[in-house]
Amino acid sequence: MNKRMSGSDYLFSLLFVFMLVCATGAFFFGYRLGVDRTVARLAPSPAPDVAAKPAAYRQQDLVSFYHNVYEPFQTFVDRWFAFQEELEAGSFSGKSPRPGDIADAARQAYQKIETFSVSSPSPLLEQAHVAYLKSLKLFLQTAGSSAPAGSASDEFLREAKRYALEAQRLYYASILKWEETVHPVPAQELLEKTDLSFDDWAKLNLNAKNVYVAALMERNDHFLPVRPHDLTARVDELIRSDQPRKWNVSTVDRLAQLLVDTDAVRRDDFAQSKDRLYAGQLLPDLPFFRGASEMAAGRTS
Repeated sequence: MNKRMSGSDYLFSLLFVFMLVCATGAFFFGYRLGVDRTVARLAPSPAPDVAAKPAAYRQQDLVSFYHNVYEPFQTFVDRWFAFQEELEAGSFSGKSPRPGDIADAARQAYQKIETFSVSSPSPLLEQAHVAYLKSLKLFLQTAGSSAPAGSASDEFLREAKRYALEAQRLYYASILKWEETVHPVPAQELLEKTDLSFDDWAKLNLNAKNVYVAALMERNDHFLPVRPHDLTARVDELIRSDQPRKWNVSTVDRLAQLLVDTDAVRRDDFAQSKDRLYAGQLLPDLPFFRGASEMAAGRTS
């Protein structure tokens, strides 16, 4: 025979549900607080105040940063992407990297990058340095992990990618600052826009385009095994071909998203296009800006 619940039974049930809701809320609040505190704890000590000195963006600083910060980080990221590809494909072999190898690679990259210091007051490079260190520390927390979505490890991975994209944008912005020390760079106000039209895009020089694309990648969470200038080159190639018009695509952001979604950007796209698309553009002497002909000449010399 069914019994009707008494008033005390109802009260007990309501109190139980209320306590369950409070406990769940406290868990997620504590989890988010823990992530935030971990990120804050991973931050290196702030650099000395250089506000009294004018910012300087010299080519030798960009080159030094490339070899001592960018390249070690990119070496780790390349291994991380290779690990993820094999993890997704389930195609591990005897020579495949293991979770412990990825953690070791992150640790080694961090140790190399940690000792670097920017020799001149270059705030963007200093901020990029800090962001790369934060990213590596967070990658180290999750290296090789296949934790479920929503876990602390998953959140650390999102933060690691976010800091990597922030650092990348800051490095490309410092390259543009270097160009400004050589000659004026027009149309920089367009970099504040989003969803840039092709007409506005054409007003930007190469370094400014790369800054726009690096910012686009950051705001859209495009953590990819390609560099901003590879995506820039693909955008320029397609605009020249008039193909976007046939697709009814009229903005850089939509075209970039289409390229990313269809996996239509490759690591050597800039190198293959440089001589044809960017002759006469001023670039610092950084290895990732070398064109196919320059790389071929280097191999034969």
